[in-house]
Amino acid sequence: MRALQRFEVRWFRFWGERSSLLARVGLAVFFAWEALSAFGSRAAIADGPFDAGAQALSILSVGRITFDAAPKVLGALDLALAIALLGFAASRAATLLALTRGVLALLALVMLREDLFAAFPLRPNALGWGNGATLALCGAAALLTTRARWQRLQARELTIRVLEETPAQIAARVRAWKRFAAIAAPLILVVAVAWPFAWPRYLNWFHARQEAVALDARMSGQLLKKSMPPSAILGGRKITTWVYLPPGYDKSTARYPVVYVMHGMPGEVRDCFVKGQVQHAAEQLIKARTIRPLILVGWDGQGPGGSDDATNYLDRADYRMESFMLRELVPYIDRTYRTVPDARFRALDGISAGGYAAPNLVLKHPDIWKIGASHTGFFSPEDDADNMTSILGPRVANLALWNANNPTKTVLTRGPQDGLHLYLDIGEGDDLLPEFKRFAALIKHQKIRSEAHVFPGRHTWDYWSTHYFDSLRFIESSFPKQP
Repeated sequence: MRALQRFEVRWFRFWGERSSLLARVGLAVFFAWEALSAFGSRAAIADGPFDAGAQALSILSVGRITFDAAPKVLGALDLALAIALLGFAASRAATLLALTRGVLALLALVMLREDLFAAFPLRPNALGWGNGATLALCGAAALLTTRARWQRLQARELTIRVLEETPAQIAARVRAWKRFAAIAAPLILVVAVAWPFAWPRYLNWFHARQEAVALDARMSGQLLKKSMPPSAILGGRKITTWVYLPPGYDKSTARYPVVYVMHGMPGEVRDCFVKGQVQHAAEQLIKARTIRPLILVGWDGQGPGGSDDATNYLDRADYRMESFMLRELVPYIDRTYRTVPDARFRALDGISAGGYAAPNLVLKHPDIWKIGASHTGFFSPEDDADNMTSILGPRVANLALWNANNPTKTVLTRGPQDGLHLYLDIGEGDDLLPEFKRFAALIKHQKIRSEAHVFPGRHTWDYWSTHYFDSLRFIESSFPKQP
């Protein structure tokens, strides 16, 4: 204990000179304001860095704190730090809270994208700079609490005794620090060299653990992860599918409607089942007899370059995802499982980029799907111009192709005679809310059966997992009563 006290005195003497009440108040307001985003506020200053910090907390806890729970835990930490800065800045707890929040901000900074760990982590993008700013504020909070702590410590008798050192004691302490540096420097070098290789492997293990938990969860139905045969359209690539079979599937000969679940981009097929828990939403509704038993199908909709390789479920010159869906995916599912092979009993249910693809593909291919559900999607290729340019080519030179994949235009070619059904929802703070309302109005004008809802929430898995219940209920009401 005595050694700890001596360390504390020297540490706070080194960093602490005076405390700024104004700076503490400002930082307290920031962390309190940021904490509100975890408890329903839409006015958080730094939603992106806050969400990244919550993800860091979940991964740091090896999944013990779920992705849904992590934002509230992080919000509670921010709120505690705000209170500590205002009322208890001179306590050890305040410094510990500031340092803990700083560690989470640092982890969030180096976890911008899981496939970029070989690159320099301080990439100059919005999330990177936002997390960098949060990290700087955490450092400032730690510095201010340190200074406040020093003001309290310097008046204590123990502090005076600790600081009265003989030359021999000073020399011994210097030697101890040199020995520490001799050990720490090589260790830091080894960690720096190994980090780009070790961290992605850790994340692979973490993801495998998450998937195992989802696949092994006790359910009345079955959740399967299965690779398709090599795709001729996609150059021999084996696409991974996740398939939910409803309760009683193995014991019956019945055929079932199919809901094709589409992830966002960046993203991958596991997201809808591991983070979104769409299979549990379906099972709860089936067991409550709110919807009939159905099959859920998810698949790798991204390109061969990984989760950041966006296709938006369209054909591009080097990777024809839309053609694969039409000519290989749907026929494979109909051959492999007892489906109702009828467009009226097929639905697309997508989030984010998948929320664009669902109405886009339903409007383009009503012979394959009659029902589409979009969660926080966009409805014009111009809303994702960079990805769309890489997929469809430059807009001016490929205007017809852009128009053919613009739901706000293709919806004008459809009417009640096509038998389509479209469900839309969006968070009330989403930037695309005006476009959402315009597209909903177009659907209504064309007399296409639809629902459009604006719910509280943001572009998060917490939002999507909640509103899968709503889209599945709409899809059920859109299926014909009998095959």
